[in-house]
Amino acid sequence: MSVILYNYYTSTVVSGLLSSPGKGPQTIREVIDSPLTLAFLDIGYHRVLFRESKSPLIRELYEKKVLPPRRNNSIPVFISIRSVVPFLQKGGYAFHCELTEAFQEIADQFDANEICELRAVDGLFNDLKLLSFMLPKQSMYTEMFKIT
Repeated sequence: MSVILYNYYTSTVVSGLLSSPGKGPQTIREVIDSPLTLAFLDIGYHRVLFRESKSPLIRELYEKKVLPPRRNNSIPVFISIRSVVPFLQKGGYAFHCELTEAFQEIADQFDANEICELRAVDGLFNDLKLLSFMLPKQSMYTEMFKIT
């Protein structure tokens, strides 16, 4: 019993010492206030989101990070994942997409240390109550979407 407790204790201490506090923004609010240049996956949803959203947070993000003109050599506002990864490697950029969509490109172009430097921030989709599914009445999928 002593060996098990000692093993647990030492692993906890070592993991605590090896863990470094995360650097960079942790929320959308911190992204807005940061000097990071922001880009979005080039899908129609993002364009509609900015044009029609009434959320104060999304409006502020749009006005501070999307509307201002960018330098010629900077990242475009709407870009593909393959094109954005080199910018993310350089640093100073943030990119909004579904995480699973970016995994393969990041794995292909980043080394292990660079991957450890990345940070995921809760996205814009978490604050929206607008997302819903349209299903026909008595669809066999209705209960699945309610649960999900």
